Amino acid sequence: QVMGTGSTKSDTSAGNASTDDISVSNCNYLNKPSTGSPLQDAQNGTTVGVLARAAKSAAGAESNKSVFGAQKPSGVQDLTGYGDKAFFNPQYGQVNILKGNNWYILSVKKGVDSRVVSTLDVVKPLADALKGNLR
Repeated sequence: QVMGTGSTKSDTSAGNASTDDISVSNCNYLNKPSTGSPLQDAQNGTTVGVLARAAKSAAGAESNKSVFGAQKPSGVQDLTGYGDKAFFNPQYGQVNILKGNNWYILSVKKGVDSRVVSTLDVVKPLADALKGNLR
């Protein structure tokens, strides 16, 4: 919905980050134009990522909640209308949402330059599209 047609699922290797307290899953989609030039396609492509940290125990729930309380990074922008608590982290260009005991990290990356960080305006459409589906 956010990326339009032509999106393909890409690497989802976050499963090894799961613990006894938290189940981690990651879903990434890539949409790149097909101009015939691999470099130009990569530069104009978009990657959307959703990482979910689902609490499996009370300790996992507390760990997730701490990121939105005592362990919240400095320099973030609090957001309303997303889950129980949410913030945008401009350092990484990510929207972080706490819904119940679960922590969701949403990202949208345009192009291939890893030094370019997304703004809230770029990630917000993804957060808007997903907010009703978070548990």
